[in-house]
Amino acid sequence: MFYAEISKLGDMPDFEMAEVGLFDGLPDNLRFPEITPVLYARLQEWLLFQLVKDEICDVYDANRQLTGRTHRRVDPMPPADYHLVVLVCIINRNGEFLITKRAPGKHWAGMWEFQGGAATAGDDSLTAAIREGKEEAGISLKPENGELMMELLFNHRFFDIWLFIQDFDIKDVVLQPGETVDAKLATMDEIRAMIQSGEFVPDDFIEELFAKINKRLKT
Repeated sequence: MFYAEISKLGDMPDFEMAEVGLFDGLPDNLRFPEITPVLYARLQEWLLFQLVKDEICDVYDANRQLTGRTHRRVDPMPPADYHLVVLVCIINRNGEFLITKRAPGKHWAGMWEFQGGAATAGDDSLTAAIREGKEEAGISLKPENGELMMELLFNHRFFDIWLFIQDFDIKDVVLQPGETVDAKLATMDEIRAMIQSGEFVPDDFIEELFAKINKRLKT
């Protein structure tokens, strides 16, 4: 398998192939349906590595205490080490969430999601959440509007999920090249439907998160 950045598509030669197309993900009716998805998954891993290979994160112990050490994000972590990841849910007064579409070349390419990512060295959880909102969607989040909704632990990651109740104009969203390619508003029910149809990144905790958010909105 080879990787290339294509700047222009030319005319097709008069043999073998009848058509060429561009896709956000794997198309249907593949010639090698058992092989191509495996190669595609490996490519996604490689592209993710290119994006984050220089990112440095703080190392935490199992009690979520900083160790004073740092770690290059793409390197394997020792069994007793952890790093911090945040997910940001931005909701307006109409109950609509800001969701963004993942860029081609990323894991879960072409799928919709909330904003989020790994905290860089020196960031606490809230700082990381505000930075992700700015980097991935161009939204300046106010610290006083943020509330930590859930804390999860899996795969060497402390995973913090933040809710920001803040009005914003969808026209003000600035997409991050290489990260996001589109943005829109969606309600909880619309997101549930998108998960069912395979358009939204699936997460096991989504219903628990929505229940907590609904409870928070009623207070």
